[in-house]
Amino acid sequence: MNPSQEVEANAAGVSTRLSENLAFEVRCGLTTYPKWLPTSLLYDAVGSALFQAITELPEYGLTAAEIRLLKQRALSIAAAIQPCRTLVELGPGDGRKARIVVAAFLHLRSELDYYAMDVSRSALEKTTRDLAAIPGLRAHGVEGSFVSLKELPPSVHAGQRCVMLLGSTLGNFGPDSRLALLQSLRNCLNMGDWVLLGLDLIKPVSLLIAAYDDPIGVTAAFNRNVLVRLNREMGASFKPDCFRHKAVWSSLHSRMEMHLEALESCTVEIPAAECVAHFDRGETIHTESSYKFDPASLSGLAWDAGFEAAAQWEDASWPYTLVLWKARSFGR
Repeated sequence: MNPSQEVEANAAGVSTRLSENLAFEVRCGLTTYPKWLPTSLLYDAVGSALFQAITELPEYGLTAAEIRLLKQRALSIAAAIQPCRTLVELGPGDGRKARIVVAAFLHLRSELDYYAMDVSRSALEKTTRDLAAIPGLRAHGVEGSFVSLKELPPSVHAGQRCVMLLGSTLGNFGPDSRLALLQSLRNCLNMGDWVLLGLDLIKPVSLLIAAYDDPIGVTAAFNRNVLVRLNREMGASFKPDCFRHKAVWSSLHSRMEMHLEALESCTVEIPAAECVAHFDRGETIHTESSYKFDPASLSGLAWDAGFEAAAQWEDASWPYTLVLWKARSFGR
């Protein structure tokens, strides 16, 4: 087997494992109560495009706040981790945030390796293709879930690295799975490697509801696209118009929740997941949680996950924070 065939075979193996895992999650989520679906289903090509549209909405202040902070602090971040020669971004989206950080790093050094990991192949291909045109940057794409870094090629493990997880993606994980993800990430890093996180902070409920249920219905289309995807990829028999988007703030869990609420009783077959789902009118599918953070708690989270908090910057107009953590010795 030549190198190109080996790469193709490995990619096919990753895709097969992802499909099998997704079918298992769909079966588990739709045959339990309350029903749920994995968040990764939101981000096919259509979902990724709709999410990018959401980030441009005036009600959705998260992305604009993060970009403001990156523009203000990227040079400081690059200077703080000067020896770093490799950036790894988990869930890069359209790559516009990466461009800001990459430009700052290349201002201080002549070359940089950039690895993007994403479940959306189309978004990944576009991002790496666009970034590859930047002089001095070697851009690489890795298709897969970032729950661990095991799918990254071995070359990324040489030298000091900075792993970026922006867009408050960490907020999609509950407290236990969030800590487990960070600990798994720490286990893949060497002492002295860095993590840059973007995290949305607790804010007035009225702002949150408007951000997750916009008046022109882009978020609703984004959410219902999950059902369209299940119909297309798993042969499901959902009628998307029979489900409405619902955004809820849970003060108990400090999170925004996205649900799809059945407008009538129905039964749906999902052949590829080998299951049948029954819905009563008003029953919901929980599709995503977006946890909001208390800035005072983040240093403790860093330490519990195996990191030291090095720096933290906040945006005042839309409460949001960037945190820079350094992988510490496990013995400390």
